[in-house]
Amino acid sequence: ITGDNLPPGCNEKNRHVSQEGTYCGPMKDGKKDTSDYVYEGGRMFYADGDKYEGEWKDGWKSGHGTYYWKKGRKYVGEWKDGQRNGHGSLSWKDGRKYEGEWK
Repeated sequence: ITGDNLPPGCNEKNRHVSQEGTYCGPMKDGKKDTSDYVYEGGRMFYADGDKYEGEWKDGWKSGHGTYYWKKGRKYVGEWKDGQRNGHGSLSWKDGRKYEGEWK
């Protein structure tokens, strides 16, 4: 994601590109959050077409966030250390939905 293809709110100063994809949001020392503070509003656009929007801690998805799979699934809920953890809901493109606790 570069130049005119940058999503709203993403610019050269808050963007980090890696093999994993493009991160847009709060950064420290040119990287995704590397402190104990939970940053809100970070977005990761993965190379495979998936996307995550939400909170980050120590470079991991942590707190509340939404993960979108390019094939239509969506998870909305709690994250810890990059994994679904806590209350959340997973929905499929065909309308199926699971809501509950994740560990």
